[in-house]
Amino acid sequence: MGLVVAVGLLCLLGGLAGGWTLRTLNAPEPAPAAGYAPAPQGTQLYTPPPAPPAAAPEIVTGPVERQLVQALISLYDLAEAAAVRTQIAEDLTRAGVNRIDARVGVGFDPALHRAVDTASAVAPGDVDTIARQLRPGWVTGTTIIRYAEVAVYAPPATVEPAV
Repeated sequence: MGLVVAVGLLCLLGGLAGGWTLRTLNAPEPAPAAGYAPAPQGTQLYTPPPAPPAAAPEIVTGPVERQLVQALISLYDLAEAAAVRTQIAEDLTRAGVNRIDARVGVGFDPALHRAVDTASAVAPGDVDTIARQLRPGWVTGTTIIRYAEVAVYAPPATVEPAV
């Protein structure tokens, strides 16, 4: 009985393969589209379509997205390799989350920065400017996810000694 079934299956598969082969060999060539003319010899036959316009970045809206963004920001802070930090920053940017960088010498802005340390100002013009950035900030749209953490120059008499 098993031999009969095996032979029957082989015949069925052979018939299907043969029928497919005959069908593809005898199929007529599709008619050219209206307005189609063969390309002259030596010309490029395919021109890639232009890239679609960049989609507007999505805004972090829900609690799950916010937790994922916070986790990526934490990974960014912990990563020592520049390539890893760059990749995380690019991924966050694609998700609509952008870095807030505090440049040294720029005035302290409480709308973007959080002073977590002070440094003694050498010149009076340095007071209330950024001495160094400790951690970058992150923003999505107009919502600050984390303020840039900075050290701010203060007058020499008001600098607290480091413990």
